[in-house]
Amino acid sequence: MAMPSGKKILLLGFVVVLLIAIPLIIYLVSLQQNAKTSTVPSTSLSFTPASQSVDSGANTSFDININPGSNSVSFVKIYINYDDTKLATEGAGFVPNTTSFRSVVQGPVFEPGKISFTLSIGASAPPITSSTKIGTLTFKALNTTSPASTQVGFGNQTQVLSVGTTDQFNENLLLNSSSATINITALIPSPTPKVSIPTPTTVPTGQATSSGISLATPASAAGAPICSSFTADRALTGIAPYNINFTLIGTSSADILKATFNFGDGQVTELTQANGIGQTSVNSLTSHVYRSAGTFSAFGTITDVNGAVSQVGTCTLILTINPSEIASGSGVPNPSPLPPTGPSNFIAIGAIGFFITILGVILLLAL
Repeated sequence: MAMPSGKKILLLGFVVVLLIAIPLIIYLVSLQQNAKTSTVPSTSLSFTPASQSVDSGANTSFDININPGSNSVSFVKIYINYDDTKLATEGAGFVPNTTSFRSVVQGPVFEPGKISFTLSIGASAPPITSSTKIGTLTFKALNTTSPASTQVGFGNQTQVLSVGTTDQFNENLLLNSSSATINITALIPSPTPKVSIPTPTTVPTGQATSSGISLATPASAAGAPICSSFTADRALTGIAPYNINFTLIGTSSADILKATFNFGDGQVTELTQANGIGQTSVNSLTSHVYRSAGTFSAFGTITDVNGAVSQVGTCTLILTINPSEIASGSGVPNPSPLPPTGPSNFIAIGAIGFFITILGVILLLAL
């Protein structure tokens, strides 16, 4: 029987090494992949308080809280959704908790019905491992919500990332989130007492009653309502879509029927006593979104029960709305989605090992 040649022995040894090494490599890669994906998302987001009741025109604030569970949080990207016909951001809108999240990476960005911001713990700060306040969010209540409530919630683009040793840097660890509810009620002003004015009397010549005095016809004609102020809560120049709040202040000697906000773009809002205006005074706020570019003349008027209407006068604002940056191609692009995760390395190495083994077998049989 002929002895195998040195080449065959060498090739046989090479194949044996491959048959042992490849399963070992696959096993080690599998362990590494399992370690990377072993973290279970357990982080939750919530608002405190979970519900509030507030008068129309008043401010209301919520703390945004994060409970990391078993995760080690280092980075949050928060999207808040709300109804901009019921609520408006007031003042700063959002104030971050810079004690725990020391770096404001982006924002806050205020858009109609949406607020977004990105926070990080910073380069050397410890990760968030216990329940922590992210920041405080403040709204102004605009219109009543009765009988239902309006909600403030987290958008589905919200992300929570970790610096844990077993976590992938781009793994979203958010497990769940809860919304807050706001019940906006009409502000009922204190009734203004009405003072009865005695009817003037006179004694016409040649006419007398049994008491010697006859009643004259009372003077009439109360004056028209007065619009004393019409203001906006932000600059009169912006980029479409542009969300702005108008406040109308005025008085009337007769009972008020309605307060009218004409936004100059074809849209009109009318508020009545059912929406919180007083019997003889108005101090009302409403919100409007200019969705197209142009120059608009917005004004407010007050109408009383006699049909008298206040003069526009100084209660007019001129707004200049510029085209959207996104429409002109210079806007900020939407955030890229997270890259997919999965055992891609494991599959690639296994496939390479399989083909190398087949190649070795074919060479062995060919010699």
